[in-house]
Amino acid sequence: MATEDLWGDLPKAADSVNMPKSILEEQAALLSEKTNRILEGYIDAEHDSPDSALFSLYIVVPRLGDYKCGVTRLQYNPIHIYPAKLFDITESKVFEVNDEKELKSAFNPHFPDDFLRFGT
Repeated sequence: MATEDLWGDLPKAADSVNMPKSILEEQAALLSEKTNRILEGYIDAEHDSPDSALFSLYIVVPRLGDYKCGVTRLQYNPIHIYPAKLFDITESKVFEVNDEKELKSAFNPHFPDDFLRFGT
Protein backbone atom coordinates (compact mmCIF):
# COMPACT_ATOMS: atom_id res chain seq x y z
CA MET A 1 0.00 0.00 0.00
CA ALA A 2 1.40 3.40 -1.01
CA THR A 3 1.91 6.07 1.63
CA GLU A 4 -0.40 9.04 1.16
CA ASP A 5 1.43 12.38 0.85
CA LEU A 6 -0.18 14.80 3.30
CA TRP A 7 2.46 17.53 2.86
CA GLY A 8 0.97 19.11 -0.23
CA ASP A 9 3.08 21.39 -2.40
CA LEU A 10 6.24 22.48 -0.59
CA PRO A 11 8.73 25.04 -1.90
CA LYS A 12 11.87 23.48 -3.32
CA ALA A 13 14.71 23.61 -0.81
CA ALA A 14 18.00 25.18 -1.83
CA ASP A 15 20.78 22.73 -2.62
CA SER A 16 23.05 24.27 -0.05
CA VAL A 17 21.92 26.37 2.89
CA ASN A 18 24.70 27.66 5.11
CA MET A 19 23.00 28.23 8.46
CA PRO A 20 24.13 31.28 10.47
CA LYS A 21 25.32 29.04 13.31
CA SER A 22 27.52 27.15 10.82
CA ILE A 23 29.18 30.42 9.82
CA LEU A 24 30.05 31.13 13.47
CA GLU A 25 31.36 27.57 13.87
CA GLU A 26 33.57 27.99 10.79
CA GLN A 27 35.01 31.23 12.19
CA ALA A 28 35.62 29.62 15.59
CA ALA A 29 37.51 26.76 13.93
CA LEU A 30 39.55 29.19 11.80
CA LEU A 31 40.56 31.20 14.87
CA SER A 32 41.80 28.03 16.57
CA GLU A 33 43.68 26.94 13.45
CA LYS A 34 45.24 30.35 12.74
CA THR A 35 46.56 30.72 16.30
CA ASN A 36 47.82 27.13 16.69
CA ARG A 37 45.20 26.70 19.41
CA ILE A 38 46.68 29.41 21.60
CA LEU A 39 43.23 30.94 21.20
CA GLU A 40 40.19 28.79 20.58
CA GLY A 41 36.78 29.73 19.29
CA TYR A 42 33.86 28.49 21.36
CA ILE A 43 30.15 28.65 20.50
CA ASP A 44 27.61 28.74 23.31
CA ALA A 45 23.97 28.04 22.44
CA GLU A 46 21.09 29.65 24.28
CA HIS A 47 17.46 29.41 23.34
CA ASP A 48 15.29 32.40 24.24
CA SER A 49 12.07 30.82 23.02
CA PRO A 50 10.84 28.27 20.46
CA ASP A 51 11.00 30.91 17.72
CA SER A 52 14.43 32.34 18.56
CA ALA A 53 17.88 30.78 18.60
CA LEU A 54 20.79 32.64 20.18
CA PHE A 55 24.45 31.70 19.72
CA SER A 56 27.47 33.44 21.24
CA LEU A 57 31.03 33.24 19.92
CA TYR A 58 33.78 33.46 22.52
CA ILE A 59 37.54 33.52 22.30
CA VAL A 60 38.89 31.07 24.87
CA VAL A 61 42.49 31.10 26.14
CA PRO A 62 43.26 27.60 27.46
CA ARG A 63 46.65 28.69 28.88
CA LEU A 64 44.86 31.18 31.13
CA GLY A 65 42.53 28.70 32.76
CA ASP A 66 40.05 28.85 29.88
CA TYR A 67 39.57 32.61 30.21
CA LYS A 68 36.93 33.65 27.68
CA CYS A 69 36.08 36.89 25.97
CA GLY A 70 32.83 37.49 24.11
CA VAL A 71 33.13 38.46 20.46
CA THR A 72 29.66 38.32 18.95
CA ARG A 73 26.13 37.03 19.43
CA LEU A 74 23.78 35.87 16.71
CA GLN A 75 20.01 35.66 17.03
CA TYR A 76 17.60 34.30 14.45
CA ASN A 77 14.40 32.37 13.94
CA PRO A 78 15.36 28.72 13.33
CA ILE A 79 12.57 28.33 10.75
CA HIS A 80 12.80 31.60 8.79
CA ILE A 81 16.54 32.19 9.45
CA TYR A 82 16.69 35.73 8.02
CA PRO A 83 16.54 38.50 8.97
CA ALA A 84 18.98 37.75 11.76
CA LYS A 85 20.59 40.02 14.34
CA LEU A 86 24.34 40.09 14.83
CA PHE A 87 25.52 41.74 18.04
CA ASP A 88 29.15 42.88 17.74
CA ILE A 89 30.28 42.81 21.37
CA THR A 90 33.68 44.34 20.58
CA GLU A 91 32.09 47.51 19.15
CA SER A 92 28.74 47.45 21.00
CA LYS A 93 26.85 47.48 17.69
CA VAL A 94 23.83 45.57 16.41
CA PHE A 95 23.37 44.65 12.75
CA GLU A 96 20.22 43.31 11.15
CA VAL A 97 21.29 41.05 8.29
CA ASN A 98 19.03 39.74 5.56
CA ASP A 99 21.16 36.98 4.06
CA GLU A 100 24.44 35.09 4.35
CA LYS A 101 26.39 37.74 2.43
CA GLU A 102 25.28 40.51 4.80
CA LEU A 103 26.07 38.31 7.81
CA LYS A 104 29.61 37.68 6.61
CA SER A 105 30.07 41.37 5.86
CA ALA A 106 28.84 42.41 9.31
CA PHE A 107 31.09 39.87 11.09
CA ASN A 108 34.15 42.00 11.65
CA PRO A 109 35.28 41.96 15.28
CA HIS A 110 37.57 44.82 16.27
CA PHE A 111 40.33 44.44 18.82
CA PRO A 112 43.10 46.72 20.04
CA ASP A 113 46.24 46.45 17.88
CA ASP A 114 48.11 44.42 20.47
CA PHE A 115 45.19 42.17 21.47
CA LEU A 116 46.27 39.22 19.33
CA ARG A 117 50.04 39.62 19.64
CA PHE A 118 51.96 36.37 20.14
CA GLY A 119 55.58 36.07 21.20
CA THR A 120 57.93 39.02 21.17
